[in-house]
Amino acid sequence: MTSADLVDFSDPPLVEVVISVQFDRVAGLASYRSAGLFKRWSGDYPHVTPQPEMSPLPPLAGAADGIFVHMGPAVEGRLWFGSPDEQHLIQLQADRLAYNWRDVGQPYPRYPHVRARFVRAWEDLTQVFDDGRPVVNQIEVTYVNRAAGSPDLVLAGWDNKLCAQ
Repeated sequence: MTSADLVDFSDPPLVEVVISVQFDRVAGLASYRSAGLFKRWSGDYPHVTPQPEMSPLPPLAGAADGIFVHMGPAVEGRLWFGSPDEQHLIQLQADRLAYNWRDVGQPYPRYPHVRARFVRAWEDLTQVFDDGRPVVNQIEVTYVNRAAGSPDLVLAGWDNKLCAQ
C-alpha cells in the first residue's frame, strides 16, 4: 500500500493521537531517574506535572495463561511533559512511555510526524540508562475522534446493552 492509497481527510475528525509503549517496570523512572530526560525534553516540553499512574494494559489475547489483577496505583505515579501550546505531551511512568498529539486548533500533522516524535522520546529514554533498553511487552496506537451529534444518534444501532440504558 502506498501513501496514495490511504484515506486522507481534509479536516480529520481527530481530537488526539497517542502512541504508547508498555515495558517491564523500571524502578524510579517517573521520579529520580527522569532527571536526564527532563534535561533532554525541557526545551520542547517545559511543563512538568505529576499525574495518577495509568493502569497496566491487560495481557494480549493468546498470551500466557494467568489472571490480570491491579490493586490500585503505584507510589511512583506518572509525569506529564507538556509543550507550551499543549499540543504535544510525553507521559512517563515506571512501565510506560506515551506521546500524545492533541488538537488545540492547529491542523493534524499526520501519523509520520506523530510517530517521529514518539520515536525521538523512546530513543531519549533508552539513551539515558546505562542498564539497557526496557523490555517492551505491548505497543498501542490510539486515535480519538470527535463524534458529532447527540449520544442517541451516535450510538443508534449499536448492539450494546450499556447503550440501551
